[in-house]
Amino acid sequence: MTLKKNFIFQLSVTVLTLVTLTSCDSDANSIGTGIIGSGTFTTNHLTYPVTAYNKPLGAVQTNLLPAYLLGYNNHPIYGSTLASIVSQMTPTNIDPSFGDDVVLDSVVLTLPYFSRIIETLSDGSSLYELDSVYGSEPINLSVYRNNYFLKDFDPASDFDEQLVYYSDRTTSSGEVIDPSLLEGDLLLTVEDLVPSNEQIVLYATDEETNEFSISQRLAPALRQTLDIDSGYWQDFLFGHEDQPELSNISNFQNYFRGLYLKPELPSTGSSGHMALFDLNNSAANLTFYFTYSTSTTVNGEEVLNDYHGIFVMNFNGNKANFFDTNYTNIAEGDPNGDPQLFLKGGPGSMAVVNLFNGDENGNSAVLESFKANKWLINEAQLVFNVDQTAVNGGEEPDRIIVYNTETGVPVIDYFIDQSAGVYDNQTKTYHLVPLVREGGTSNGAGQTYKVRITEHVNNIFERDSTNVKLGVVVTSNVSAANASRGTNASDLYTLTGSILSPKGTVLVGSNSSNTAKNIRFEIYYTEPNN
Repeated sequence: MTLKKNFIFQLSVTVLTLVTLTSCDSDANSIGTGIIGSGTFTTNHLTYPVTAYNKPLGAVQTNLLPAYLLGYNNHPIYGSTLASIVSQMTPTNIDPSFGDDVVLDSVVLTLPYFSRIIETLSDGSSLYELDSVYGSEPINLSVYRNNYFLKDFDPASDFDEQLVYYSDRTTSSGEVIDPSLLEGDLLLTVEDLVPSNEQIVLYATDEETNEFSISQRLAPALRQTLDIDSGYWQDFLFGHEDQPELSNISNFQNYFRGLYLKPELPSTGSSGHMALFDLNNSAANLTFYFTYSTSTTVNGEEVLNDYHGIFVMNFNGNKANFFDTNYTNIAEGDPNGDPQLFLKGGPGSMAVVNLFNGDENGNSAVLESFKANKWLINEAQLVFNVDQTAVNGGEEPDRIIVYNTETGVPVIDYFIDQSAGVYDNQTKTYHLVPLVREGGTSNGAGQTYKVRITEHVNNIFERDSTNVKLGVVVTSNVSAANASRGTNASDLYTLTGSILSPKGTVLVGSNSSNTAKNIRFEIYYTEPNN
C-alpha cells in the first residue's frame, strides 16, 4: 500500500502523540495527561452518531480457502451446520514405475489437526493440544470417490475467470452440483469418530532381526486405513502403469476426480464435533504403501530383491466446503438501525456499520460539521456490547473484524497494527481488541469488543476519503482476511476467517431500548485553544 509523504508525516505525529499520552493498554479516557497544563492545547472526546444493522450472507464462496471445515456443529443461537469437503487429488510422482510383482500393502488417509506441542517427554514423545476443534463427541464419516469434475475456470465467462464454488453446492456459472456425482464409489466408512490429541507413532520392522522400532512420530491427525481386500485400489493404481491416466496431472485429475468427505451424526444422539483442516499441507494426503521386486544378476544368476515403495496423493488442486445448514435468527436488517446485531460465521450473518449516519454515498451534515474542525484525532473507536440475554451461555468468539464492504479489504488500522504472537488472540490486538470477558477469565461471559479505527477516521477527516460502510463479522483467525462474497449479499463482502468460524454472537445494536448499551462511535481529539 503506497502512502503520500504528508500522510506518513501526519501518521508519525499521530503515533507520537499516542505514545506520549497513553500506552496501548490504557483506556482512551486517559488521553490528555501532561498536555492540558500547557494551556496551548485541549483534549476532549465526543460520541458521534452511528447506525448498525444486520445482513444475511446466504451461501458463501468456499474454494480457495486457507483451510476447510469437516464435521457437525449445533450453535445454541443459530442452529446446525454440517460441513463436508470435496477435493481434487494430485500425485507427487507423475508417470511412475512401480517395479515387478507389485503388491499393495495399505492405503492410508491422513488429515492433520491444527495442534501445538505443550510438552516434550524424556522418551522423545510429545504431548499436544488441539486447536480449531469445536466439540468432542462422535460423528460418522464416509469417504467417496468423487465423480464431479472440479473445473478451474468459469465456462460462462469463456473460461477467462476463476470458477467460484459456493457453500450450497452451486457455482458462479449457475450450475447446481448433483450430490449423486459427489458420492461415487464408497471408499471408507468410519463410525463414532472423535478427535484425538494423541501423537501418532509409526513403527518399522528390521528385516534381519524382525524387531519393531519407531520410524516416525506424527502430530495428531484424522488417520484411517482404507479397505484393500476388494482389489479396487490395486487395479486403480498399478493396473494403469505406463497408461495415459498416470502420465500427467491433468489426465490423472480427470481419471480420478478426487475425494468427497461426508460427515453424519450417529444415531446415538451425539452432538458431534467440527474440525478445521489445512488441506494445503503436504501432510494431508492419501498414501499407498506397496512392496515390489527388482532383479539383479549375482555371479551369473538372477536374484530377486523385495523393496518397499510409496505413492502419495496430496489435496492439491480445487477444493470446496459444502455447508448444510438449519439456521434461525438470521434475517434482513433495517438500514435505520437494528436493536440487536446477529453475527454468525460460515453462510451466516454480518453487521453493517454506517459511521456518521451517512447516506448512500457516506455523506451527512454531521460528517461535514466534523470535518470542519481543526483537530488532531488521537483515537477513534467503536465499542460493541455483548447482549448476554441473547447469547445465553453459547461459546463466544474471541475476535471480530471490520472491513470496507465495497472492497472486502480491512480498514487501514488493520495493516498498521503490527502486534503479533503465536496465537490468534495475540495478533492485531491494538486495532481489534479481543473480547473482554467477565472477571478477566478465558471462559467468562463476554462483555465488550473494542475496534480502534483511528487512521480510517483520519483518512475521512484529513484526506477526504469516502465514508464507506463497514462490515463486521466474527472470525476464527484475524490473519485470514481475504475477501469473499455471499450470494444473498452480492453487493457486500465477507472475509475468509469468518467463513471458517462456526461460532456466533449477538451484540447490542444501534437502536435498542437500553441506549447505554448501544454501539458507540467515540472520537478523542486534541484542539488548539486559539
